[in-house]
Amino acid sequence: MKNPYEEEAARYKAALQAIGSAIDDLAATAPPPSGPQSRRARKVTPAVIRRWIADLRSGKMRPIDPSKDPNVLADELEGELMLIAVMEQAGSMLKRLNNSLLSRIEAKAEKTLAEAMIVFREARKLARTSDDEALKERVRCMGRALGRRARRKRRS
Repeated sequence: MKNPYEEEAARYKAALQAIGSAIDDLAATAPPPSGPQSRRARKVTPAVIRRWIADLRSGKMRPIDPSKDPNVLADELEGELMLIAVMEQAGSMLKRLNNSLLSRIEAKAEKTLAEAMIVFREARKLARTSDDEALKERVRCMGRALGRRARRKRRS
């Protein structure tokens, strides 16, 4: 029988590989210019980039560098647009991965706590009928620990 987590792990691994290639592509690009940016430069969205591409291809807009072909610049902008799309997809995949892992950890913790409570109740029942002082002390320690946990939960 296959491990039930293998398929999910393979999906996460493939997603992380896609993110890795996108990060490599980002690392290959030049860093953005330092210093304050204009309000217009901060508001560059994919829609704005698509509009620039259309303007470059139609001839409405020319590159700042007159030696650069507008179609070449439009192609570069399309590449950047694809990179943005890949990064957004990778971000959503990482959020889903994070939520999935957190819910699994929470489910395991709840299951473990429920099992620990069963053990505590049985030990408490046994300690009431037994003369074993070590067992009684252990049950008292467990009770204090559970009380601290309950107090912490109420505070948060």
